Amino acid sequence: MANTTLDKFLAEINTLLRQKDNAKIRDYLHIEPPYAQIYVTLISEVRSAYPKGAEDGLETKVSNALPTARDGIDGSSSWTAFVKFMVQYLVFLRDVDVENLLETYNLLSELLQ
Repeated sequence: MANTTLDKFLAEINTLLRQKDNAKIRDYLHIEPPYAQIYVTLISEVRSAYPKGAEDGLETKVSNALPTARDGIDGSSSWTAFVKFMVQYLVFLRDVDVENLLETYNLLSELLQ
């Protein structure tokens, strides 16, 4: 059962993956402020539970929460790249400092790779 905002967020992403709703997935992945309160809470949770250096734990969390991406759907191969992307997305949200444009640019570059 989803308890935290992160759990709920990842559960919703997994549902959208299963439904193959690319537009809604795109809508869920905000990258620039101002962030709605749910994203402020999400960022706070990720910072608290997965500080810098805890990316392996975050990857485990995301992989477990996104079985559709991890295992594939309708006989497709797994989307491990999407799991890694989601980890990078959450790391971006955790680490972004919009007051430091160079660092923000570097984080966005990592996310887009």
